[in-house]
Amino acid sequence: MKKLFLYILLLCSVTHNAWAQDTVQIYAFVNQLYNPGATFRLNIFKSDWGNFLLRKPYLIDETICAKIKNADVSDTTSEVSFAHWTETPKEVVAELYQHCRALDRLWQHRFLWQQAKVQKYLLVDHAKDKIPATVLDKLSLNAQEKATVRKHILDWNKTAIADRLINYCSIPVFTDDGNYALIVIGQDVRSEGGWDSIFIFKKTKGQWLRLDMLRLSEI
Repeated sequence: MKKLFLYILLLCSVTHNAWAQDTVQIYAFVNQLYNPGATFRLNIFKSDWGNFLLRKPYLIDETICAKIKNADVSDTTSEVSFAHWTETPKEVVAELYQHCRALDRLWQHRFLWQQAKVQKYLLVDHAKDKIPATVLDKLSLNAQEKATVRKHILDWNKTAIADRLINYCSIPVFTDDGNYALIVIGQDVRSEGGWDSIFIFKKTKGQWLRLDMLRLSEI
């Protein structure tokens, strides 16, 4: 019994460490993409109104996988077409596709963005949320950044719920060499609608640059 307990403890420890490594990579990617000099902020989001991110990630499921391979979700054939990815090597898309298919759905459902690790966004659970000023205590910001975020909080709290803009994104999926990443990103405003797209990024000289995009929906 003691040996069985030690085996289970070791197994849990290995699993935890594996997920911890993935989590470090995930947050490093998302936080770097926020950089105003990166394509994530300048060329992807339609609006810079507020920096509010939905705490629950967008789910990469069978529908998203079907979009990646350019097929109907009910298509069970082995033939895969990546024709709409014009800038990304097909073998890279194929690897990202396989990783998306293998992504643990239960783990995705349990995953929540953590405010202390997503420093440049204010996390919300719903457009109805009222954001307390105390959230600033969880962010490592300088005085100027805190003043900007405080203004965003005030604007959010006084804006009608239907007009509040929320950003959302999936957990990024990486190639084995860590040089490419796939992520679903979108925005939603209840009164206007929203948009979302699948993006592929490539790491170039230590920076993540947008390589490809597939639009899923838009206003």
